[in-house]
Amino acid sequence: MKGLRLEFISLCVPIALLVPIGATSAAAPSNDNCMNARPVGDVTDLAFDTTNATFDGPGIFILEGPNIWYCYTASCTGCATISLLGSSFDTKLAVFDGCGCYPAAGDLIKVNDDADNPLVKQSQLMMPVTAGHKYLIEIGGFQGRSGPGTLTIECDGNMSPPPNDDCARATFVGDVTDLPVDTQYATFEGPGICRSSPNVWYRYKAGGSGPVTVSLLGSEFDTALAVYDNVSCYPNEADLIGCNDDFDASAQSQITFQALAGHDYLIEVEGYNLDTGGQGVLTISSQFPPVTSNDDCSSARPVGDVTDLPFDTTDATFDGPGLCLTSPNLWYVYTPKCTGQATVSLCGSSFDTEVAVYAGAQCYPKDSDLLGCNDDFCDLQSQLTIDVVAG
Repeated sequence: MKGLRLEFISLCVPIALLVPIGATSAAAPSNDNCMNARPVGDVTDLAFDTTNATFDGPGIFILEGPNIWYCYTASCTGCATISLLGSSFDTKLAVFDGCGCYPAAGDLIKVNDDADNPLVKQSQLMMPVTAGHKYLIEIGGFQGRSGPGTLTIECDGNMSPPPNDDCARATFVGDVTDLPVDTQYATFEGPGICRSSPNVWYRYKAGGSGPVTVSLLGSEFDTALAVYDNVSCYPNEADLIGCNDDFDASAQSQITFQALAGHDYLIEVEGYNLDTGGQGVLTISSQFPPVTSNDDCSSARPVGDVTDLPFDTTDATFDGPGLCLTSPNLWYVYTPKCTGQATVSLCGSSFDTEVAVYAGAQCYPKDSDLLGCNDDFCDLQSQLTIDVVAG
């Protein structure tokens, strides 16, 4: 029998992985990169999915994880609401001025994580916009989360930023109680000494010398507060009297400082960070005796709503434009806490009075500022009812 030889040969051959017909690999969204931001206008429940997205961008707010981009062109001049409510995952949202890639830190307008409510894991923010202007929207997830979601953008031309959104347009106030504050549509501007979040401004004239307490207790959002001993815009760090974030274990703010009679102070109200804002109340209370030196227009005493506030013109002198009154006079600056009608009454006074009301608080008012004069309304005393605007 012939012998048999067995030979084992090892062959190295490529192995092809067969993919079933019709199957495809998961693709990233078309707007995965900032340079490919998808143009949008006002939309309702526009579907998106970040599941297969990657991260790119400046990492200013959404620091890591999948993100996608939209370039929004505002349809109105007013305020826009950008919302991810209804999405299936814990989202984060940032909006920048302009659609350039990549945006710088100074381009950041607003951010949001949890729609100003830690129980809501989706994002929503409100901001002022200008018709035709472009805004870059970055959508991502908390700690890199991803998934399908919906984007809604609505523009309301009837809404606008608060009138005191800018430092130069600070609202004049005296002592007030629960004056409404709203930073939802505010933007940030200012020195950024304490915070750099959306802010509004107030200008307070002290009616005397002594402690003044500025409080945001009772507000609905996590507030921050700064007071400056300078009313020029912008104050610098040397002007800062104090900052406060959380007063007495609350998420709201309060500062007490020593004021000088007749001196003006600048008050900055804002959120804890770019992610916080909303509606609140401002209370300013002083602990010094009532001012009696409002004989001159330039020393007008700040007041809010008052009842039977005593005054005495016995030793007063006359100053002013002489449009209605030319007799010894006193001056007050009234800041209304609501929009509607206000009644200024001297009924119950001991002498034959006169009263005049002017728009604004400039000394001296002009004829065009005059809202009304009255001599005899209730017997020999005076009273006027005028239309007013809150703040």
